[in-house]
Amino acid sequence: MSELQGRGASALLSLLVFVLVSGVLMPPVFALDWGHRLEAEKIPGAVALQVAAGHPVLVKTFGVQRHKAKIPLSENTLLPLDALSELFLSNLLLQDVKAGKLDLDENINSYLQKLQVVNPFSSALSLRHLLSHRDGFPEWWAGRWVENSRKVPSLEKNLNYGLKPLVLAPGSTPTPGSWGAVLEGYLLETLNNKPVADQIKAAWGLKSLHVGLPAAERRLQGHLLKEERLLTYPERLYSTAPLQDQLYLSVAEMGKMLEKWAGTQVGMESISPLLFSSGREASEPTLGVYRLAGAEGLFYVESHHLGVSQLLLVQPREKKAVYLSLGREDRDLIWEWAYELLGWQPTKLKPSVSASQQGVSGLYGYPHFHRQSLAALARLHRGLLKVEENSTGVLTLSSQGLDPFGGFVGQTIWEPVGPLEYQRQNRSERLRFSKLAEGGFALHSEQGQQGVYFPLVWQKHPLVQAAMALFLALCLLLCSVRQFYNFWNHEEPLTQAERSEAETSDPSLLMAIAAACGWVFLLGFPLAFFHEALPGEMSLAWQDPLNPWLFGLLLLPLFQIIFTVIALLLAWSQFKTWGRLDRGLALLQAGATFALVWVLYTWHLIGFQF
Repeated sequence: MSELQGRGASALLSLLVFVLVSGVLMPPVFALDWGHRLEAEKIPGAVALQVAAGHPVLVKTFGVQRHKAKIPLSENTLLPLDALSELFLSNLLLQDVKAGKLDLDENINSYLQKLQVVNPFSSALSLRHLLSHRDGFPEWWAGRWVENSRKVPSLEKNLNYGLKPLVLAPGSTPTPGSWGAVLEGYLLETLNNKPVADQIKAAWGLKSLHVGLPAAERRLQGHLLKEERLLTYPERLYSTAPLQDQLYLSVAEMGKMLEKWAGTQVGMESISPLLFSSGREASEPTLGVYRLAGAEGLFYVESHHLGVSQLLLVQPREKKAVYLSLGREDRDLIWEWAYELLGWQPTKLKPSVSASQQGVSGLYGYPHFHRQSLAALARLHRGLLKVEENSTGVLTLSSQGLDPFGGFVGQTIWEPVGPLEYQRQNRSERLRFSKLAEGGFALHSEQGQQGVYFPLVWQKHPLVQAAMALFLALCLLLCSVRQFYNFWNHEEPLTQAERSEAETSDPSLLMAIAAACGWVFLLGFPLAFFHEALPGEMSLAWQDPLNPWLFGLLLLPLFQIIFTVIALLLAWSQFKTWGRLDRGLALLQAGATFALVWVLYTWHLIGFQF
């Protein structure tokens, strides 16, 4: 009996401590007015998790998963990891460091097998640079979205086709780290021969970890606020950065991870000193997380993406941690509420710049102007882009409405719109936007003395070039039909003179194939671009293998040129034996082929280049 009384007293004491700790760390007024706050701020739903003094003092969901759907948030709701996914990658990589598989300061290329990072600088790129977001890669280009999950590439394919050389010396300047995160995931897969998601599941037993886009009734849906109206983020939108936007975790298991990061559960002791290093100086970069300036031992990771705002705050020394997730993007509000949970003043220590926005001002990397012009063209076509001129005559490009290409509600999608420069190996390059006489505008790159213009005019395709392309397509179609007819009805030479004139093979089939390649390309490429790539896909670079139709069609001109040259060599000795019509069509096909080469050179394939 006395033992039962002792257990009861112990349980009562634990409950009293829990209530006291909860009261200190979560003000009663704040705890009671969540519903009112969510309604006032037009936030459909929110998640609040808190660990203090070694105990989970708050595991709470509020509101609904999706506006108007009225499915309540619960502990089983799946949360998008977004930028928090890199925290999981950092944990895994630091575990490999502790196990001796990796060295923080070793050249990253020594661990890569099928690809190598191009680094023009004297200092080697290391794992420490990746984890501290000082890798020197150009930033992930906005607009890398697809609406078909089957077109999301693997990590290796992403790096093979998208990774650019470093543009900043490793360790010199903070960068957003998008490419660094992809490289971290690829490094884990290369090192352990297992998909990253499986490694995360195995490391912490996360049964709810979901790869890809879950069903709408299972996940927290993102929203945006536009003119006091709540807009639901596009439901089926897939990033081509698989680890950044394809991982989801339940509320309950996010709470368990929060306890681990706060140091209250087994599994993080070996890497916590590396992950949450206080450093010799406040400015010293951390690994996988960000240190909040002015707060001793307080680290954070935040994400504002796909219509969801998330914030993770950890104080490992005090064994405290807070996680907040809002079903609407609002960076200021989520920091304010997190500080209230910590019992601080709302304005205390709030970072002035988001972690995802850190980096050098101006342009990252090698400007791929043709890709930029296509992305802007798609925005113009969809009514998502607004062009304005300020008092100094500088043109600004901003998003209008819901823009899945990277900007929302007044955000500038090209931040540096005036003259800007970047230096690499003593070479300077300038960019600017220029107005065109026809009423459009152009992205201007001053390369060398002449410069290159990329006009962005949706309504005004060059009619002369379009007519020329159609004319060449019809000519090549006529030639292919005639040459195929000649091949089908080919007769062996009857006389000795005819045999001597036709010593080589009949080139009709090759000429038919060459002409067919030309007219299929000229008619098929614009059709594929305007009717598939432009309205339905968001990966718009013409050389991008993420769109196999465009990539495949680009091979046809190459085949046409090769087959035409071979056919002309074969036809040289037979030319005199052909009739007048066939000789004329052969000359027409040769001229159309070389005209197509000129069109490709001057027109840049789809008619937006002057």
